[in-house]
Amino acid sequence: MFLRSKKISSFIVLFSIVVFFSSAASLSLAQGQEQALGEIKIEGDHIESLVLRSLDDWHTESFEPPFESKKIPVGKYRLQNIRLEGGYYCGTKNNITISVTKDETAIFKIGAPLKHTVKVERRGRALLVLTYKLLGMAGEDYTIPTRNNPPGFTIFKSDKEIASGKFQYG
Repeated sequence: MFLRSKKISSFIVLFSIVVFFSSAASLSLAQGQEQALGEIKIEGDHIESLVLRSLDDWHTESFEPPFESKKIPVGKYRLQNIRLEGGYYCGTKNNITISVTKDETAIFKIGAPLKHTVKVERRGRALLVLTYKLLGMAGEDYTIPTRNNPPGFTIFKSDKEIASGKFQYG
């Protein structure tokens, strides 16, 4: 009986050693594997900084001028934030994404040139609601850096000015 339990104990110890070393070997192989990289190129003007966040593992990739092609891990990325010259800023409120693959360069068109847009909605018979947005090439919505001089508007009927004013923030 004692001999049998000694054999079982020896087997358990030997088995544990084999499992330990095979786990360690698998771990070192996994750590030694290189992550697949893809190439991304940023196309846009007046960008001071840009941060993308991976949707796969939540790591971030930062970009600063000069914007040349850069190798980053393959995956899908979301715009975390972008800052343009003059203080124009766009954060996570936009759902702008780009996929980076191993085989081809991903072109991310973002930033300037910017486009001024105004959405006009009628409320009742006499009230018009004007909503102003400053949009970048990817459709991202920028906040204006200063509130001291908000954008203005003028409404004409034929050649006659019938209303004008400044947009309110918020």
